[in-house]
Amino acid sequence: MKQLEAKVEFKQAQFPKKDIKPEQWLSLLVDECLNILQSKGINTTNNVGTGIEIHISDTRGRKRVTNRNGGSHAVGLCYGISSSTGNKRVIEVDRETDDLWNTIDTVAHEVTHAVLEEGVGHKGMFPEIVKSVFKLGGKPTATTPTEEMKELFYDFLIANGGYPHVAFRPRHNKQTTRMVKCWCSKFDCPAGTEKSMLEGKGMIFRISSAVLAPRIDGTVMFYRDITCPACQAPAEYDKETIPESLYS
Repeated sequence: MKQLEAKVEFKQAQFPKKDIKPEQWLSLLVDECLNILQSKGINTTNNVGTGIEIHISDTRGRKRVTNRNGGSHAVGLCYGISSSTGNKRVIEVDRETDDLWNTIDTVAHEVTHAVLEEGVGHKGMFPEIVKSVFKLGGKPTATTPTEEMKELFYDFLIANGGYPHVAFRPRHNKQTTRMVKCWCSKFDCPAGTEKSMLEGKGMIFRISSAVLAPRIDGTVMFYRDITCPACQAPAEYDKETIPESLYS
């Protein structure tokens, strides 16, 4: 009778953290995900613009990673190319997560969003890729780590160690709605003032942050376009000034 092989169960302790910065480790993980996709014949360049960047959401201006759909807390987001001045897909992972397996699951999930067309969400090829290629469990909208996923990334972890991030879980009170500074992109806007012109802007005005809260399609975030109320030219605003409570 054929003897059954014992199933190997991987533990985080098997992969000691190495002397590498967390975001550098995440970038290497993104590259590994892309290599895996390419090995399966999946195009990884058509929908990423000039590439993929990944960051940890932190207190230095980046938004806390949350999902307005149902008010749940998301551990990752993939931003559309239109949200990046560098024509890139940008992935953000939660600063409150340092679990190795959940981080790999999150990055594989978001890289899948990045290589597919914006607007696909969790439909189309998305379920097939996360399940068949990355071996993720759970629902397409909320994937989970599996032993098969851990085995897939085993060589990566041997080479690069565990996730070297220290979770940061702030306990401060969140800021709520406020007025966000906006400005007309047209320098010769008829409603511009001497002060606004010195700043290289047209008319300066303010809009409620509740109005400017970004739209989230799945885990892809799209910021809202606005126009100058005086001349109807395209207007701009600092997206980093939107209070984080609007994301939860």
